[in-house]
Amino acid sequence: MDETQCAKCGSPALSDAKFCESCGAPIVTGGVQPTQEPPAQPIVPPAQPIVPPAQPQAKQPQQPMQGYMQVGRKKPWLAALLGILIVGLGHMYLGMWAKGIGLLVIGVIATLLTGGLLGPVFWIISCVWAYFDAKNYNRKAGYLE
Repeated sequence: MDETQCAKCGSPALSDAKFCESCGAPIVTGGVQPTQEPPAQPIVPPAQPIVPPAQPQAKQPQQPMQGYMQVGRKKPWLAALLGILIVGLGHMYLGMWAKGIGLLVIGVIATLLTGGLLGPVFWIISCVWAYFDAKNYNRKAGYLE
C-alpha cells in the first residue's frame, strides 16, 4: 500500500486511511477531503410541561339539552318495594322492561317447577337487584346520592 503524508503534522499515513493516526486530522487523498462524521449525540425528548393534577369536583346534575327528555330521579326504596310486591316490577318501574319481564317469567317457572321453594328466593333477588339498579340509574343520570 502507498503511504501518504498528513497535511497537518506531516507524519506518514496509509493511502486508505481517512484520518491521521498521530493528530487525528483528516487525510486528503486525490483532492477530495473526507467528511468527518459528527459524534453521536444523545436524543433528549422535549421537556413536558408539569401540569398539577385536577382537583376532584362534585358532580352536578346535568342540565337537560333543548329537545331532549329530562330523566327523572328514581327512588331506590320504591323499586325495592315494587320488587317485593311482584317479582320484576321494580325493574319495570326503572324502565328495564326486558329484565323485569324476564325475572317475572323465570320466577313463575322456577316456583312452579320447585313446588314454591324458589319463589321467595326470586322475590329477594328481585327486591335487592331493583334497589341497586335504581341507585345505578340515578348515578348515570348525574344525580348525587
